[in-house]
Amino acid sequence: MNEEELKKWVDKVEDVHAVVSSLAKGDKEAVAKAARLEAELRSSDQEQREKAKREREEDLARRRKQGRSGKGHTDMYEWFCRRCLWEFAVKVDKCSQCEKDDMLVAREERQAELREKT
Repeated sequence: MNEEELKKWVDKVEDVHAVVSSLAKGDKEAVAKAARLEAELRSSDQEQREKAKREREEDLARRRKQGRSGKGHTDMYEWFCRRCLWEFAVKVDKCSQCEKDDMLVAREERQAELREKT
């Protein structure tokens, strides 16, 4: 949490404290303030959830494109680099490890190779 986020959080806490204190004193306007504050907090929570979801989706897309180590014997990938033994869940133009494209093969081709060896 950076300094700006911390300041915003402290401001929200102080706002909630002020509303709760007003409610405890019997202030009639405090009910409207509490409703307004609740709506603001729900809105910011929704924004944070949406931002987190977007970040997760972007991270997943990046990881799928970067690939992972593997031998190409499962059905959990679409493309395989023979040079690096790297699996990719999506179609890529070149391997993210060796940055070459001459050894990339589709899953079907890799699995056919493996069947020939056995």
